Amino acid sequence: MIVGILAAAYLVFGYGALSLSNDEAGRFVGNGSALMLSPARNLNNALAAAWPIGLVSFFGILILGIAAYAYSRYRHQRPVVDWRKIGLLLLYYAAAVVITSGYVDSGRNVPTTEEEIKNPVSRYVLP
Repeated sequence: MIVGILAAAYLVFGYGALSLSNDEAGRFVGNGSALMLSPARNLNNALAAAWPIGLVSFFGILILGIAAYAYSRYRHQRPVVDWRKIGLLLLYYAAAVVITSGYVDSGRNVPTTEEEIKNPVSRYVLP
């Protein structure tokens, strides 16, 4: 937490992040909080993070993992799941999507070509 506070202080006071004049900063200053809180925009960006492996693969693996967990519980075995790690990963993922939504909507157009799928707009910022 201390590292995060120090990094934020450097970005605001040392780097001057609040006075940037690039395109992303200009879009964020105008209506960044509204963009960050837009459910449709956040869903678009969340799905765009799964495009490199494919939505079918992403949701297929997710469903198989849930099924394996349910089967293990059904057989009265104790599944080895560290919910704290899963919670932290989900928190990190949600924070990355919300922050990214402040300046880019990478999922507004579903990629149709191989090039678009391999190079999404937010490839450098989403986990």
